[in-house]
Amino acid sequence: MRVVISYDVEPDRTRSRIAKLLKNYGERVQKSVFECDLQEAELDGLVKRLQKTLGRAEDGNIRVYKLCQTCWQMSFGLGEAVLLKEKKGFDIF
Repeated sequence: MRVVISYDVEPDRTRSRIAKLLKNYGERVQKSVFECDLQEAELDGLVKRLQKTLGRAEDGNIRVYKLCQTCWQMSFGLGEAVLLKEKKGFDIF
């Protein structure tokens, strides 16, 4: 399943930890936005780790958007867009 994860986190240390964690699961497409291709179990584990890393709710927020295949294929980027490669070996635009 394709997911887009964005975050707005105030403390620098927490924000850095979240970015480092997300780099293990997907591609950074903006400073605080990652695109990931995950199985449901992987997403569940990632969400738990993100909750633990974020800690206090007042430190910021994290949004997770699940995208269907059609929506993913219809998405596009402008400027220096990063393309997440399909596991099958072709690019999604």
